[in-house]
Amino acid sequence: MTGVAFGQVPFAEQIAFFLQKLNVNTESYLDVWAEQHDRSFMVAGANRDALVQDLREAVANAIENGASLEDFRRDFDRIVTEHGWDYNGGRNWRSRVIYETNLRTSFAAGRWKQLQALKQDRPYWQYVHNDSVQHPRPLHLAWNGLVLHADDPWWHTHFPPNGWGCRCEIRSLSRRDLAKLGKDGPDTAPPIDMQTVTVGQRSPGGPQSVQTPKGIDPGFGYAPGRSLDVPTDLGVLRAPPGVPPIPAPIADGLNAAFDATDARYLGLPEAQAHALHAVEREIADALVEHAIAIDAAGITRLAVVGIEDKVDLRPYLHVLRDLVLTHNHPSASGFSPDDIATAAYGGVAEIRVITAQGLYRLSPPDGQRWPFDLIDMAIPGSDLRADIAALALAYVHQALRRWPHLTRAQQDRLAYDRLMLLLMRRYGLIYRVVQP
Repeated sequence: MTGVAFGQVPFAEQIAFFLQKLNVNTESYLDVWAEQHDRSFMVAGANRDALVQDLREAVANAIENGASLEDFRRDFDRIVTEHGWDYNGGRNWRSRVIYETNLRTSFAAGRWKQLQALKQDRPYWQYVHNDSVQHPRPLHLAWNGLVLHADDPWWHTHFPPNGWGCRCEIRSLSRRDLAKLGKDGPDTAPPIDMQTVTVGQRSPGGPQSVQTPKGIDPGFGYAPGRSLDVPTDLGVLRAPPGVPPIPAPIADGLNAAFDATDARYLGLPEAQAHALHAVEREIADALVEHAIAIDAAGITRLAVVGIEDKVDLRPYLHVLRDLVLTHNHPSASGFSPDDIATAAYGGVAEIRVITAQGLYRLSPPDGQRWPFDLIDMAIPGSDLRADIAALALAYVHQALRRWPHLTRAQQDRLAYDRLMLLLMRRYGLIYRVVQP
């Protein structure tokens, strides 16, 4: 099979996408997941600033100047020698993965931006399977020729590359092109079958359960560059690590009619889901925090009103077991350390945070109780909280070196995101975000 050709003809949007990334030190490829790659440059296991920077420059040379895989391998060998880097995998395999994955995803991100600019004249996108692949993936082959509107949410999780070595592409079509294909409108998007898979069996932090659409390799279920379409405010709600954005009726607004198949309620009894729909619609825009706990029959077992940014549930922990606990965050931020400790100590079936922008969901590993040591998240001086906080703040400090004008709210948001990544990796928590 020939090597990737995307780097041979670089273009402005691809280069701009790569240049805006922030260097991130990692211990495992799980440390940066899915659309977090839009803003982060990483190489799994490269955990020193100088090493990451040298690898970045080698990749940049390939993207900006069309360096070949063999050119990159010469740089790779030099960098490994200079830094004494003991990486995992064979030299040829590892260098190819770094080279091709960065070139393919940066190319896709540049293509996403180009296609967005063409939507008025070419409003349809066609999935094109690359015939040069020796061992085609059955579903990728099945999607060949599929035509959907450019704004169809199916593209949010299926915009190629859709796996390691995937060479699938997107072709834009005009209305006239559509007619030439004998179509009077776009096709119907295939169902998105989200599946839970285990990854990172040999990673330093151990295996982790993540969700990925059927037919797409874990970590590839996102559209490269799409998260950059939103304003460059790092406080904007985005998908968590390991969970692709879930197209859902929440895009129609919190006042949409109840739908038991909505991603906000997947896995919950219908009566419980219906009750959550009613209360979360009421509290999403509230200026003070509210907490409501609902049982599987849809009966409200607890309702507490707090103050502006806090609701104290300590007196009620004994009544929370196996209930779904939902509450609002007027700040629009995700789970706090206290939220996580409350969920673990109370033994809830699931804890949720609703905001006007979307919904966060957190539950223990499938079929298990919460790891009890998570209650230490509520103790500021605990080893667990200090360890997690130090790692999250180190990431924020890296971000500040690149974006020195981040507001405190933006810094807090980055810290929350990193905190959840670390807890997912360490404890296998199931974390979902449903977003427009």
